[in-house]
Amino acid sequence: MTFFSSGVPMVKIDGGKVRSLREVKGLTQLYLASSVEVTTDTISRWENKRYPQIKKENAIKLAGALEVPLEEILDRHDEAPVYSSEPGTSDGAPINVPPTLKESPAAPLKTFWFVVPALFIVAALGLFLLRHNFEPTSAAISAVRLAPLHTAPGQPFPVVVRIDTETEAASFIIKEMIPPQCILVGGRSPGAVVDQKSGELKWITKTKSPVIMVGYMLQTVEDFKKGETVKYSGSITQRKEQGEVNTIGGLKETSVSKYHWADTDENGMIDDEEILAVYDDYNEIDGLTLNMEQIEDIWFGSGYEWDGAKQEFVVIN
Repeated sequence: MTFFSSGVPMVKIDGGKVRSLREVKGLTQLYLASSVEVTTDTISRWENKRYPQIKKENAIKLAGALEVPLEEILDRHDEAPVYSSEPGTSDGAPINVPPTLKESPAAPLKTFWFVVPALFIVAALGLFLLRHNFEPTSAAISAVRLAPLHTAPGQPFPVVVRIDTETEAASFIIKEMIPPQCILVGGRSPGAVVDQKSGELKWITKTKSPVIMVGYMLQTVEDFKKGETVKYSGSITQRKEQGEVNTIGGLKETSVSKYHWADTDENGMIDDEEILAVYDDYNEIDGLTLNMEQIEDIWFGSGYEWDGAKQEFVVIN
């Protein structure tokens, strides 16, 4: 179905289907943004159904980038009424569906004997729940940690926690233990505080969208050697009537090596796929202070080497 906003044709898209198609085809949000000529933030908002109605022109471009017909990404819950062109009806006239229960003298009596037991069951169930102090079901919420598989000694690297929730009214607390082999450096997402007693990094927030991303920057201490690992632990907590404390999933540790954290396959260079992953996974997180100039220099060059004496990367041009 097409809508019109100030004369501009609009359509409703299925954001979940768009994300699923993109992931199945191995495409990035940056690729879709470039194809449709919008920002990656706009693509993220479409996928998370924050903008369910978009310009039809953009929807056509989006479908083209995903290599599917436009109808494939439209919201199928917004279907038009069923029409018929059979003999006896005019084209486009809605079908008149007859009632499933025809009127008959016995119909009221049958309905009575069906409704009364149903009402009794509902009343009994309500009384049971009140007597047993029934608590509402918790809102589905989960948190996953995203971090590099490796990092060089003494070099800063990012850690991100992604929170997914089915409700927009959930308050929660995120806690991330700062690994003893690391120190906090650079920036971190707004609202983060460090508990000096426990050594935890904490956020308290309320969901404003189905997906929230928070992050922080770490750096291994000077005497931390190659081959050792940084281990993570954290939790997400809601109010007691909404759910229990849950452990943050995802990556559990990062190893120390001579390779840059963005060089995921450890081949001494940052290729196109790896720099796109940096932009998609880390670059748009509020508060992170990534050294994008260094990352882009390595990407533009022929590779890099780790200078152990100077404890820095040397770009090969």
